[in-house]
Amino acid sequence: MAVAEQNQSATRTRKAEVQRELNTHVNTLRDLGPEYTDSLAESFLDRIEQLAGTRTRSAIDTRGATQINKYHEQRKTLAMIFAFSIPLLAIAGAFGGLVGVAVVGGALGLIAIVAITHNL
Repeated sequence: MAVAEQNQSATRTRKAEVQRELNTHVNTLRDLGPEYTDSLAESFLDRIEQLAGTRTRSAIDTRGATQINKYHEQRKTLAMIFAFSIPLLAIAGAFGGLVGVAVVGGALGLIAIVAITHNL
């Protein structure tokens, strides 16, 4: 919910900024007269393109940060699984021999696969 609220807030801010730009350009057009219409229109379109470029870069940066966060979460999950696997495999080897190590290793592998796919 917080992300949706942030997106709505950012959209409202951008709309307000575009509205201010449009009002500024319209008022300037009234002051300067119709002979400046083309240059003011170009100026307004340039400003809108700048705002759109900023918005696009922001969306790309957010997506990249999300992917990096998922990657780090997966690494943490695997590190925890491997940390627990060492004593579990030692206990399985002591009490169950090779069969115990194989069973515990297979179970840990399944846990790792489920944990990683669940984080995606």
